[in-house]
Formats: sequence, structure tokens, C-alpha cells
Amino acid sequence: FGRALDGRSVVGEWTVDPATLPFPSTRSEPLHLQTTAFRLTAGAARKPLVVLVLWDITDRVRAEAAKAAAEREMEEQRSLTIRADRLRSLGQMAAGIAHELNQPLVGVRGLAEHLKLALDRGWEVRREMIHDKAELIVAQADRMEHIIEHVRMFAREAGRPVMSTVAVNEVVTSTLALVGAQLAHHGLEVDVDLTEGLPPTLANPFSLEEVLINLVLNARDAVEERISGESDLAGPHLIIATWQDPADEVRPLRIDVRDRGTGIPGRILETVFDPFFTTKGPQHGTGLGLSIARAIIEDFGGVIELHSREGEGTTVTIALPAAAAAAAVLAS
Repeated sequence: FGRALDGRSVVGEWTVDPATLPFPSTRSEPLHLQTTAFRLTAGAARKPLVVLVLWDITDRVRAEAAKAAAEREMEEQRSLTIRADRLRSLGQMAAGIAHELNQPLVGVRGLAEHLKLALDRGWEVRREMIHDKAELIVAQADRMEHIIEHVRMFAREAGRPVMSTVAVNEVVTSTLALVGAQLAHHGLEVDVDLTEGLPPTLANPFSLEEVLINLVLNARDAVEERISGESDLAGPHLIIATWQDPADEVRPLRIDVRDRGTGIPGRILETVFDPFFTTKGPQHGTGLGLSIARAIIEDFGGVIELHSREGEGTTVTIALPAAAAAAAVLAS
């Protein structure tokens, strides 16, 4: 209380054992007290006194601790749900991944069988031909290794805050490499229009790919729903385009994902980015896809917008800053 004697108020918070208090307490557990000490003078002699005021803030501290614990639990559940959504996306990509791996596997098998047949039948095999076929086998193995490594990196790196300069066209191409075979298997025609010479952006390429995969799978579901009632719907069913808007000096890069699906009713259009909002059954996901997509794009300094007409289709547009300006956008 020395500072109080010097004329300054002293405020503090303490945790104490009720048994040590100079007054009776009905509590048996530790108390959380807020104290204020200040100086007064009393009587004609101006005798200095120190006044100590105590407030029992135990209930408030407990409520704050309970709130913090609930928030931590919610964040853990959200992380688990996001991971489940990401794993669901990987599961849905399995057909495309199998197709991408099958092509080089067929090539490797064909080359190896040809060499084996030549050796079994005693054919004259030139050294140059063996070398050339071995090079083709190595090239196809490298291709398979690249596909497997990309999927592994996607599962590990998507969602991490690490960012680098990214060419959006390369991300679109990687996305279609993973889900293109699945779209073809469902009989959907995809039109890709990538503008050349676009400046790079600053992003996590795997997180951006995660957003595009989510948008493409949503578009697939919408188109399939429309086809189920309109079997003669002509293609293209999905259009993915990249372009640059010269009128937008802050976020000039654009990625469009357009579909000719069922569209979204106007009455729910403003809620599609809300967490856990979905018009699909539980077997089709958690309803976190678009809310996660928006959070990811905003982390990159971008914005995501959705325009839809019921019965005609939906267009989702991602606007991103160029890498040179991304740091300034993120700082603001």
C-alpha cells in the first residue's frame, strides 16, 4: 500500500483462500477479488489513512473462463468440421486421381510388357530402343509421383497461412487435373477459358485450389440436379474463366466459375455464405464450404461474389489483388 500512501490509487486482482480473509465467507473455493486502495486524511491532525475496497469478482472470472473454454471448444469443433469437409473433397476427387494415375500406369505396363516380350522371344533389341523405352517409363513414373505429391501437399498445406506468388491459371489447371475426370464421368462438359499473361497473386495455392474444388463440386451438383429433370440440357455445363478487370485497381484478377444448374432462389441468396447453411442433404457435406471459401479468399485480400438466377444457373466470381499490391491490401 506504499503507493496509496504516496497519493496514488492502486487497483489489482487477486486470488485468495477464503480461510485467510479477515472476515467470514460462505465460499470454500478460492475467491477472485478486485481491490482498490487509496489514501484519505482524517481529523484535524490530518492523519493519513489507507482505504482498501474489495469486490468479489469470482462469478465474473468463472463466467469469463467458461466463455473462453466454450470458444476454444467451438474453434476445435470448427477445425474438425473443416478437416472433415476437406477430406470429403479428397474422397470425391478419388475418381479423378485414379484416372490420372491410371493413364501413366497403362503406359508403363505397356512399355515393360513390350520389353519383356522381346527378351522372352529372343528378339534383337537395340540398345537405343531399350534406352528410349526406359526413359519413357521414368517419365511416366515421374508423372505419377507428381500427382501423388500434389495430392499429399493439398491435404497437408491447404488451410495453412503460408503464402507465395501464385499464377491463377496454374491453380485452375491443377484443380481440373483432380476433378476433371470425375466431371467427365458424370457426363458434364466443361469449357475452360484462361487469359494468358495475367499477373500473379499472393496466396496459398493449395487453399485457393481448395476453394475452386468446392465451387466446381457445387456447380456439378447443381447441374446434375437440373439434368435430372431436364435430360436434354446442352453443354457446356460448366465454364471456368480467368481474366483481368482493368477498371479494378485494387483487385484486378478474376476467376469465374459458372454453371447451368438449378440456380439459387432469391429468398436465400444472401444466406449462402453463412456457416452451416446448405440446401443439400447431410450426405453432401456440412454447409461450411462457401463460408470457408469466403474466409480463405478474404485472407488473400480478395473478395468472392455470387450471382444466381433460379432455373438458369449460378456464377461465382473471385477477385484477387495482384502480388505487387497484395501486401498493401492485406495491411489495410
